[in-house]
Amino acid sequence: MTTKDFEAYEARLKDEADTKLAAAILADHRWRDKPTPRRDRIWTGVFAGRRAYRGQQVILPDGSLGFIFGIQRGMAAVWRPAPFALTGKEHFVLRVDQLTPYRLPSAVRLGRQKAGCKELPSEHKRASCRANGCMPCRPGRRRGRPRRPAAPPAPA
Repeated sequence: MTTKDFEAYEARLKDEADTKLAAAILADHRWRDKPTPRRDRIWTGVFAGRRAYRGQQVILPDGSLGFIFGIQRGMAAVWRPAPFALTGKEHFVLRVDQLTPYRLPSAVRLGRQKAGCKELPSEHKRASCRANGCMPCRPGRRRGRPRRPAAPPAPA
C-alpha cells in the first residue's frame, strides 16, 4: 500500500463519516426541532418560485439568517433575532430577489451524495418487472383508476 493509496482510503473514510454525521443531524432535526406542520403554516406570497410561509428561514443580503413575516407584491417583511433590541427582533423590508432560501447544510450534503446516480438497467430487474406485471391483483382490489359510481337518475 503506497502513501497515495493510504491518503485516498483516509479521504474516503472521512467522507463516509461526514455523510453519517449529516444523516444523524438531519434525523435529530426532524425529531427535536420539528418544522411547522403544513396545516399550521400561515401562507404568504411567492419566494424563489414557491409559496412561502410565515417563519420560513431565509438568508439575508448580509449573510445572516432571518425569518419571513410576509410577502406581498415582490416585497418581503423579514425579521431576525437581535439580542440588544427592546423587542428582541430586528425588522426589515427587502425585495424578494435580495433573499436566498435557507437550506439545511446536512440536507445539502446528503443530496449531493445522490447527484448523478442513476439506476443501472439489468436483465434481472426487467424480467422481475414483467413477472410482477403479469400477476393478478389482490383479492377485493381492481387495477387502474377507480370507477365513479353511476349517477342517480334525474327526477322527472
